[in-house]
Amino acid sequence: MRYAWLILPALLFWPILLHAQFKDSALQQMVDAEHAFVKMAKEQSTKTAFLHYLSDDVVTTGPNGPTTGKAAIINQPANNGWLYWKVSFCDIASSGDFGFTTGPWEYRLSKEDEKAVIFGSFHSVWKKQNDGSWKNIVDIGTRHNTPAENEVIATTSMPLRSSKTREKSPPDPALILEQEKEFLDAYLRKGLDAYHSFASSEIRISREGILPIVTADQKKEFLESANLLSNLQLIDAGIASSGDLGYVYGTADVTLSTDSPSNKKSATYFRIWKKEKRAHWKIVIDVVAFE
Repeated sequence: MRYAWLILPALLFWPILLHAQFKDSALQQMVDAEHAFVKMAKEQSTKTAFLHYLSDDVVTTGPNGPTTGKAAIINQPANNGWLYWKVSFCDIASSGDFGFTTGPWEYRLSKEDEKAVIFGSFHSVWKKQNDGSWKNIVDIGTRHNTPAENEVIATTSMPLRSSKTREKSPPDPALILEQEKEFLDAYLRKGLDAYHSFASSEIRISREGILPIVTADQKKEFLESANLLSNLQLIDAGIASSGDLGYVYGTADVTLSTDSPSNKKSATYFRIWKKEKRAHWKIVIDVVAFE
């Protein structure tokens, strides 16, 4: 959760005047909701903004894995810290009611400070409510020691399109759970090699302590690195009403150092699955975070 370490108000340290405009009106509405989230954090406080835009059952990162609800935010004491984030990549289901945003965040000890002291990346799932508003239903953040590269906001090169045949009943989250179970089985047998079969060409990988992995060279290096995850346990999933975009989350153990395999920490893992070209489920966001 991008809020977990950062506590109160936010200010814009990157330019906000040149927001991208997307042809997909639903995608634009979702991104506009994220921008409004940032704006409220600036003009009021981070706590106020998070309490307003996060759903009551939002999934975030806790000290022992994922947590549900806003209790941690409600109980946070105020301080003079300063948080800002921006969208670098986004995508939306063909139903236009469910999508995700991801990008960098920065934290300063006070709004007078020129330099940030903590950097990270956020990963959020948004869902359109019955009243037309958007709520953030998953908010998982990672930290890294240096700022992420300033990416121009973009969306997928493979947008999801509505099927001509309308589904008779809402899609079952079990669709996503089954995909995740297949991946976990392959991961148990093959380790990082499992990604070769399940990862999208657009996959974005985030791990605590390192910059987001987004380029082909970075992904190749990651897949050739040591596997530091074990004991992955799936908890739950959610899916768009169109059944072509969804998420899963669970717990994992992270080995903090290859020199000390017994030094492990409990973590939250989070993935977004997308049914690309209405044919194959692929992982587009893959995150492991811990406090």
